[in-house]
Amino acid sequence: MFWVATMPTAFANILLDIGEPGLSSQALGVSGDGSVVVGVESGEIVRAIPFKYEDGKRIVLSTLKPEKTTFVTGVSEDGSIIVGMSSIGSGMYHAVKWDNDVLIDLGTLSTGVDSEAQAISADGRVIVGNASEELGITVAVKWENDAIAVLPYAEGGAQSFANAVSGDGSIIVGTSITPEWLSSAVKWEKDTATFLGTLGGNVAIAVGISKDGKTIIGSSETDRAEVHGYAYTNGTMQDLGTLGGIYSLAKGISADGKVIVGEATISTHQRHAFQYVNGTMIDLGTLGGEESSANAISTDGKIIVGRAQTAGGEWHAFICPTQVKDTTSTVVDSDSSIHSRQARSTMVDVENTYVSLRHQRKALASSLNQQSTILQNALDSGSLESRHGSSIVAPLLHGNYSRLNTLNFSLFGGAFLNQRCQAVNNFYLKQNNAWTGAFLGWQASQASKASLRFSFGYGCQDVVLTREQLSYTEKGLGNSSFTSMGGQFEGRYNVALKEDVAIQSCVGLRLMSISRLGYTENDVFLPVHYDNFAYSAVTGFAGTCLKALVMPNMAMSFTMGIEQDFASHVDDFSGSMKVLGRFTFQNREHSMRPFGSLVLNYNLPKHQQLKTTFLMNQQPLNGGTNLVSNGSYCINF
Repeated sequence: MFWVATMPTAFANILLDIGEPGLSSQALGVSGDGSVVVGVESGEIVRAIPFKYEDGKRIVLSTLKPEKTTFVTGVSEDGSIIVGMSSIGSGMYHAVKWDNDVLIDLGTLSTGVDSEAQAISADGRVIVGNASEELGITVAVKWENDAIAVLPYAEGGAQSFANAVSGDGSIIVGTSITPEWLSSAVKWEKDTATFLGTLGGNVAIAVGISKDGKTIIGSSETDRAEVHGYAYTNGTMQDLGTLGGIYSLAKGISADGKVIVGEATISTHQRHAFQYVNGTMIDLGTLGGEESSANAISTDGKIIVGRAQTAGGEWHAFICPTQVKDTTSTVVDSDSSIHSRQARSTMVDVENTYVSLRHQRKALASSLNQQSTILQNALDSGSLESRHGSSIVAPLLHGNYSRLNTLNFSLFGGAFLNQRCQAVNNFYLKQNNAWTGAFLGWQASQASKASLRFSFGYGCQDVVLTREQLSYTEKGLGNSSFTSMGGQFEGRYNVALKEDVAIQSCVGLRLMSISRLGYTENDVFLPVHYDNFAYSAVTGFAGTCLKALVMPNMAMSFTMGIEQDFASHVDDFSGSMKVLGRFTFQNREHSMRPFGSLVLNYNLPKHQQLKTTFLMNQQPLNGGTNLVSNGSYCINF
């Protein structure tokens, strides 16, 4: 949504903005295969709105109370169960889960009034979180088969919080709070609480665990009074370092524990999302703003989700495909503080990507109108009324015969080659290949007054299609082709106003079918695949044409009329994107449309002719006014 004049310092991965304009959003969880992302958003009303993002669509989740704040905190591996907490009013919340989008209240302890769910096991069987007891004391709890149970207190602990659970639900991690309000990282296994220690300081918290339960992540105070993220494996707590600042927090981990994500401060104290892999912390950057944070990673370690600031200062949820690069380096200062830096890369904004896709749909509608116009010109070719400026476009077959004294019959046919025809909004269409086709028709006329005409045409064109590039998006390029065919039956009646001027009324029926072959973009990190697209219509039309001979060799015709679709079919503009899944934009049809045209014909020696056409009409798919200009060279045989 925001254009950026200069690119900020780039980063080793690609951030994808999945936010909505005017909203502050944050992704808080992702399913095992990355197909479902969950999070919260807020707009002008200061409250959290839960959502999930699946198959390219944002779905708002239901709440316990209308217009009340609701948070989502986790999602099962297959994406079918989402957990969180929903406000019931008076500042209290209940733990909830959405099972296939159906909201279920998980309730509270019998002695408490509120609860919250923080995480869910991979199979969705175990949910962990916190609940209040008497006197407002908070304790770690778990729900198994929707039944709530309190986890054992750690030694010396006064309160406890459960933050994450292993894939099979057997190990739970969180934090224990002492009466002195010091926090300690703790894990619960087989109903036993175990402290994890620190990085040399006094406090630590545990916020995540790998699916296999072997690696625990969080943050701890160091012996230098800094707060660093850590990875706890086999009884050892490893310092993950920072991005040049004094703070980091590990918040998400892949199933095998090899990829860790979170947030860390850079040297200028802003927080940036990071990816930690192979002993190196990689700065994921932002969406053009100052700060970002990675909240979770898919179990397969391929998809990172979180939030980042845009250039306008808004917080948007992002998706970041993980990508291990050899461009990073690790620096260890003399004081043993670990920092990381990275090389330049590219960032992709999904919000702007979807804007470019909407523009692509408009461009497609314009190009279909362009193809229709070229085919209509072919269907109108072959007329014998050269006195008023009509022409034959390279006719290969042409003959007259009559069995009645009052009727003339004409048979005509030919081929056409259109190298260039420009339409509004088809800026993405590189017409490096000619639009070729053929036409065939039959006409009966009576004493230059009335005529009946039937014609058929077919054409095709290979094209190179380029997606419009907005800030933080890619310029996708792909090869496709258009195919058009149509038939037209038309009746006309001429009235001569004077020797070189005539007015002509027309009415007719046209059948048109245009299709574009599906294609996939090349040479981009996130290629878009576009499905096949087809449009067809049976259209009636009526109009009036003024024809005049303005010079001995030059004729002009001006036409105005209206057309009405009696039957039509149009496909949705749809496709899919790597990582984000499918997208669909519905096309709205306009069945009744005005049209107008101006045609100039200039006769050259030896049966040659130059023809220029200007057409203005309303596009059938988006209703916009369309301007098409076309120049052609005609030769009569």
